[in-house]
Amino acid sequence: MAETLEAESGSASSVVGHAQTAASHAVFTTLCADSHVHVEWAHLDLPKFVCASVAVYLVDNWLAFPLWVVKVRQQCYRGEFPSARTVVQRLYRELGLRGFYRGYFVA
Repeated sequence: MAETLEAESGSASSVVGHAQTAASHAVFTTLCADSHVHVEWAHLDLPKFVCASVAVYLVDNWLAFPLWVVKVRQQCYRGEFPSARTVVQRLYRELGLRGFYRGYFVA
């Protein structure tokens, strides 16, 4: 993953992709007691599957959205923010925690 972080083009999106994958895996394994069970589609408990899928989607987006906000701000205001750390500091100082989820329901 160090190579991914050092790459100049697309580094932020690669980090976000890794975070989303890790978050999805963590939530999915938490919701499934035994993740090595093979379930046929005919025997699938559809309401439970839909609820678990929606929960994974919501938690995944909730965790990854601040990373997307930081990435987009750094790309749009390239000269103003030399690093992701400065984006986070300034965003938190000016808008607070709500600034990281600004536009969440629109997206």
